[in-house]
Amino acid sequence: MGEQLTRTSSHKSIILTTLGSISRHARPNALGLILELLMRQLGSPSSPLRSLAYTNLLSICRHHSKSPMALISPYLEQVSIMLVASLSEAPDTLTEAASFLGQTRQNFIETTLHYTIPAMILARNRMCLEQMASTLPTGLGVTLLEYTAQILTKIFLCPSRTDQCLAFLVNLVSQLVHDTATTHIDAPSLITSCIVPLLVALVIELGDEEAEVSNSAAMGLRKVRDVYQVTHRSSSLDLGTFLKPHMLGVMTHLNETLHDVRGRKSAAYKRKLIRSLKTLIEMVGDSIASYSPQVSSIMASLQITLQTWLAFIRTLRYSDIGPFVGRTTATLVANWASFDPNDRGVAKDIVSEIADNAKHLSAYLDDIVGLDHIPELRSAGDKLTASRKGLGFAEQLAKLLERVRSKNIAVATTSIRELRDVLLDHPRDRSALAEGDAFHPLVASTMQTLLSTSSRDAEFMSFCDMAYECLGIVGALDPDRCVSNSDSGTMTIMSNFNDPEESVDFAIHLVRDLLVDAFRATNDTKLQGHLAFAIQELLQFCGFSPKLLQSGSSGGISLRTRTRWTNLPKDQHETLTPLLESRFTLTDGTMPTFSHPIYGSAPTYREWLQRWTLDLIGQVMQLPLDNRATRDSQTIFGVFRGVLKNQDAAVAHHILPHLVLNVLLSGGADAREQISQEINAVLQDQVSQSSAGSADKRTWSAQVVFDLMDHLSKWQRLQRIGEGRSEKHSTYRAVDAVLSTIEVELMANAALQSKAYARALRGFEQRITQLRRTRRANTDLQTYFEKLHLVYANLNEPDGMEGVSTFVIAPSLEHQIREHESTGRWTSAQSCWEVRLQQSPNDVTLHQGLLHCLRNLGHYDTLRTHIRGILSLHPEWSRSLATFEAEAACITGEWQTIRRLDLDAPPIARLLLALHDNRDLVSPLLEARRKVGISITSNSYPRMYDQVMDLHLLREVEIIKQADTNLSMSNTDANRRIKARDAMSILTRELGQRFETLAPSFQVREQVLSIRRAAFGLTKAPELRAELGTSWIQSSKIARKSGYEQTAYSAILQAQQAEAPYAFTEKAKLLRAQSGAWKALFELENMAQPILEAATGDDSAGEDYDRDRNLAKVLLLEARWAQESDRFEANLIVDRYKEAIKLAPKASHNLHTCHNYILALQHGVKYIFQTMPRMLTLWLDLGEHKDLKKHPEIATSLVKITAMIDRSRRELASYQYFTAYPQIVSRIGHPVKEVSVVLVKIMSMVLEHYPQQALWPTIGVMQSIRPERKTKCQAVLTRAQHRDHGVALMIQEALRLGSALLRLTEEGTDKRKELSLSLAAQFPYVRSAVPSRMMVPLQEALTCTLPSTSETVKSHNPFPDSPVEIRDIDDKIEVMPSLQRPKKLVLIGTDGKRYPFLCKPHDDLRKDARLMDLNGMINKLLKSASDSRRRRLYIRTYAVMPLNEECGLLQWVSNTKALKSILEQGYLRQGKRIYPSAWLASRLSYSRTLAVMSMIGYVLGLGDRHGENILFDSLTGDTVHVDLNCLFDKGKTFEIPEKVPFRLTQNMVDALGVTGVEGVFRKAAEIALAILRDNTDALMSVLEAFAHDPLVEWSSRSGRSKSDKDVGIIAEKNLKPIRAKLQGIMDGAVKTSVPNQVEALIKEATSPSNLGVMYLGWAAWL
Repeated sequence: MGEQLTRTSSHKSIILTTLGSISRHARPNALGLILELLMRQLGSPSSPLRSLAYTNLLSICRHHSKSPMALISPYLEQVSIMLVASLSEAPDTLTEAASFLGQTRQNFIETTLHYTIPAMILARNRMCLEQMASTLPTGLGVTLLEYTAQILTKIFLCPSRTDQCLAFLVNLVSQLVHDTATTHIDAPSLITSCIVPLLVALVIELGDEEAEVSNSAAMGLRKVRDVYQVTHRSSSLDLGTFLKPHMLGVMTHLNETLHDVRGRKSAAYKRKLIRSLKTLIEMVGDSIASYSPQVSSIMASLQITLQTWLAFIRTLRYSDIGPFVGRTTATLVANWASFDPNDRGVAKDIVSEIADNAKHLSAYLDDIVGLDHIPELRSAGDKLTASRKGLGFAEQLAKLLERVRSKNIAVATTSIRELRDVLLDHPRDRSALAEGDAFHPLVASTMQTLLSTSSRDAEFMSFCDMAYECLGIVGALDPDRCVSNSDSGTMTIMSNFNDPEESVDFAIHLVRDLLVDAFRATNDTKLQGHLAFAIQELLQFCGFSPKLLQSGSSGGISLRTRTRWTNLPKDQHETLTPLLESRFTLTDGTMPTFSHPIYGSAPTYREWLQRWTLDLIGQVMQLPLDNRATRDSQTIFGVFRGVLKNQDAAVAHHILPHLVLNVLLSGGADAREQISQEINAVLQDQVSQSSAGSADKRTWSAQVVFDLMDHLSKWQRLQRIGEGRSEKHSTYRAVDAVLSTIEVELMANAALQSKAYARALRGFEQRITQLRRTRRANTDLQTYFEKLHLVYANLNEPDGMEGVSTFVIAPSLEHQIREHESTGRWTSAQSCWEVRLQQSPNDVTLHQGLLHCLRNLGHYDTLRTHIRGILSLHPEWSRSLATFEAEAACITGEWQTIRRLDLDAPPIARLLLALHDNRDLVSPLLEARRKVGISITSNSYPRMYDQVMDLHLLREVEIIKQADTNLSMSNTDANRRIKARDAMSILTRELGQRFETLAPSFQVREQVLSIRRAAFGLTKAPELRAELGTSWIQSSKIARKSGYEQTAYSAILQAQQAEAPYAFTEKAKLLRAQSGAWKALFELENMAQPILEAATGDDSAGEDYDRDRNLAKVLLLEARWAQESDRFEANLIVDRYKEAIKLAPKASHNLHTCHNYILALQHGVKYIFQTMPRMLTLWLDLGEHKDLKKHPEIATSLVKITAMIDRSRRELASYQYFTAYPQIVSRIGHPVKEVSVVLVKIMSMVLEHYPQQALWPTIGVMQSIRPERKTKCQAVLTRAQHRDHGVALMIQEALRLGSALLRLTEEGTDKRKELSLSLAAQFPYVRSAVPSRMMVPLQEALTCTLPSTSETVKSHNPFPDSPVEIRDIDDKIEVMPSLQRPKKLVLIGTDGKRYPFLCKPHDDLRKDARLMDLNGMINKLLKSASDSRRRRLYIRTYAVMPLNEECGLLQWVSNTKALKSILEQGYLRQGKRIYPSAWLASRLSYSRTLAVMSMIGYVLGLGDRHGENILFDSLTGDTVHVDLNCLFDKGKTFEIPEKVPFRLTQNMVDALGVTGVEGVFRKAAEIALAILRDNTDALMSVLEAFAHDPLVEWSSRSGRSKSDKDVGIIAEKNLKPIRAKLQGIMDGAVKTSVPNQVEALIKEATSPSNLGVMYLGWAAWL
């Protein structure tokens, strides 16, 4: 066609016109050729031809409705090359074409250089190149260097012309670059200058669909390698090795291209790119393993060609495949539904390929998602997940949670779907983890994981939907029972970089916990580069190098370094591995300078934080390089210069505290002054709010300052504790000097304004203390007390609020409302709101406050009426009151109200409306969950409890709807009754379990019951509607127990209206609470009589178990209340109990109490601390009955009980007896032979099952100084040894170790003045006892865990963690400088840790051991009661191991200081400021542990509480009592009798805070004493062990040995006062209530007259 254009003009005109017509219907390729031909004629010497070409081009533009440039754009490359090539022959062509396109000649050339320059080099057309250069502002040489990558790409894609063109290019550039003296131009240097862009371009061309192009690209890559390695003097490299150093850049470029970071690309281009990966993988073979994380990341991010993936999997070695099998299977599963049959076949091949190599991938199989739900993958899935089949539910859940937390969205999504199915399929296993006083740690982990995943980006909505559903399935579990292992996510540099190992750990922390996530999260390529540089440099600082990736050899890397690398999270390795050999550099390292304080000049929070952090880094970088610590700090902090210039606030916030600390410790006075100015500037602005800055700037900046101060305070505290550093040390003073410049009241007000309530509390209390020292009365401090009350309210500490209220003279209504609502006194709060409404009836917030009270009281009718009234006056308030109105409408069944409110109604209301309308709930549930889930913004479970509660309620409606559907479907079934009963049993059990695990507050539980009733009322199945009455009874019960008597009465009326059976029982209980036992008994008898008469005349009475059981409960209540009323004879009361027993024979199979205790223990361990000790006491005491021989019936009963107990060894689990093992050991010398034989059997059984735990309590009897006890113990050991050879060896080791420790303890050191001895030199016999399989006797390791469900009683493992055994004993023995000179030794465990113990001579530690047993039981009781559990009440315990009656081993309590030592140091630094980290938590722990131990000490008569017998944990604030040998009111028998019940001196009261004993201390004391009094029988059963394991001091007084009878009398005499105290009897007076008893005790303990007569050594003034 081109030749024809050279003919006559007429022919050319016809051709041009024809081309114009063809263009209207031409395909894209043909259209491009037509446009090229037409534009060539724009330079024709013939004017008619030029005009015709121009006219046709315009016509084509109009036809396609495009501008000339838009029309030409798809073909710009070929057109621009043609136009530039015509410069030498027809120079006007380019000018005319540019004009047609609306551009100048120069502009067109400049914008198409990336096309034209490579083409002209390929054509070796120097003339055109020079003509192009004449129009450019820069010379041709500079232009060629600028476009080197594009030029070389073109050259290497033409293998036949590569050498000639490369030589042409080198020659041309060499001629044009004149500075040849300093610049040598050759092919390798040109390649090096643009190696990554060149490789990217060639790799992309590997994916071209035309084989010729793809092959040319492959040849080009090899040619680049060959040319490149000539200059670099490399031996012949395979392609993979050659590419390895550059692949991070290549893969980053490809990844950014795929994600449109480098501009939007077409789908066809992206497919080409992905195809190129497959070809690249095939070319380089297993060398791809070096950068497989990046390849895998690219492939997992998109739906790619599965053939590429299959090639990737088949190319890698087994060890290289491993890290990617998880994400591979996850991505395939996630996209399975979108695959066509061919794709599914390839996907199946991929999974099969992995499954066939499963035995080589064992370390990574846990990463693979479940495949069972896809039939085509099930067979391969079985191979991959075979190892999971034997996993328990807890292990399975833990591994699932780990996958759900994956940063890979495909892995996380498929795993959370699997988690949902597991939770639904294993309801009993799920419930088993959430039972008991403390839930399994996995529960807290589950909640935290689900909350974290719920707050992911909206683009992962399907993932979030699953998280919301899982939260609903798990339910709103009681946060107080969720045991979590919290991790602050930061660390404190204690050595100021003087410890190289700590510096490395800090660098790893920054990479792991900060930089990797920031690197992944940002889309800013510049910031990503700076982050990559920071990570790269820190990895090098840690000693990490590519040698870590070499398998089979150490590569010269230490084991510690390799372990550190291995311990990094698996999912981070993919990000970090390429950075081990990357070559990022920081181009701009200059540091800006700022005037101080910086805060005022910074317009935003982000800029202030960035500037201050950069300023501090600048100060660090200017420190003199005279030591390694400075070099390390500069290396670590210096890498952040580029990151911070991008204003990355998260990174700056994280490193700022570390920078400040480093500058304070290493910088000068000016630096410290600048830091002080900065802190004060922020706090002043927060209080005065005078600056022009935004509220967000003030709030966030203040939070940064508070975090900084917490960090500094933590460093101070750890310095004092860990290294024993003097507070006068210069570094300590440097930090303290800055903190001391901050004015207390300023800090407190700024903290209150910023909602940093714990810090505000500390500040206001300090201020009150300061003012009290100036003799200011409490009347002058009312403003501060009001602020304290507000702070406590926001901290949700009602005890503190009550304490503050005792100092407030005239509390405002707002004050009263806060307190009433925080303590659950809603009726009182309602009255206060009503008064406020009278004052301001037009304030909607006051109406909301009143409605909040009515809702919490369950008064929905009143609530609805009130809303109607105020909306009639203020219809504009409808939206503000919508939530209350909708909730009342749901409860009362006003569904039209929900419809009217529509989107303003809460999600649960809209779901119930859907249930009412009989709609399918799938869509409403999804919508409701999303509306709730969007408000989940934190992974803190207590903070998000309300949101989880909403999801819990949605799930309950779903459960009830499913049950209704199932019951309705079985209407015509012949077995409907059986199926309905089974379905109701499952439903009742599930709802019951969910209810029992809720937070115990009335508001939470009543909310659940209200929604249940609303849902039950909308069901069709009659069985479900019958649940309405049961639910009302539950409401009445919880309301009665919470003190809401009116609410309870209303619920009872509703239950009776619903014809709930036995509702009268709950009504009688309510009447008893209101009017006492006598009136309740009268009412109960009247209401129960007709039912009893009907049951008596019914022949089927014995077959109706539920009815008989309920009637038995009624009669049992009658018997108890008759006894309580004190108006009936004993025989009549006994008859009532007998009637209850007769009516429920199935519930009490035998009249004998012991038998029933055994039955109870068989069914569960909830009351094991009441049943087991009491059962043993009844049995063993009966055997010691003084008239045993005179009464044969007693002897007969004893024989039966003994036989029963003997049989129970096979019916009960061994650990159940272990819970009472000390009590059993104490009775080993029982006088009745048959009883003693059974005791031996029980002890032997426990030893056989738990030798490591049981041998320690047995050692004391093995070495007893009483021959009869030692003989009995030998019988136990002999029996155990004969039955188990392994136990026999353990016993021998125990005897050897016990003997050595006893000898060490008894060996006197009186004549030695040394306080440090050598074990090897002076006590070599101890060495012969180690190593030993005896466990390190830690208190927590010796305490058996109990099953959370009755279903696992038999199979439960009470010691799930492997015990730490004794590997060695440290050679250094410290001798304490006290009277008995006890020795401190350190056991070294098999875990490598050091465990200090105290060998104490001449002291009967059995008292301490018994008290620790008692304290362990009390801790269980404190955990089981909601009031004490919520307040975290507990006793700090430690292990006590008696070695005989006169010596023993004590667990050393670390991090503690004696009261005396603390106060003496305090007096030396009067006026010194203290800023303890976590101050509020420490103060609460101190107050509560002090209160609990004070009550226990009072009950047990614990005396001699001088300043060295009370320790305080300097980390937690816990109170720890030691030297517990002054029990049973022994202190009252001293020469100077003790007058106080426990130590509560002025300093201890002062440490409780400005409210003293009021509030936290008093409430904790009342709760603790109430629990002790409620569990009197259980406690006395444990204490009775003293009577049967008599103390040495009881057995031998005044030098005379006493008989067993005398010892028993002494023991009983000592135990009698304890019983009286537990009954509330004080000093022989009548019984008192718990609050009155606590009040009397506090008065006695703080009475100046009592303290004034204490003996001198007690130091009452401390």
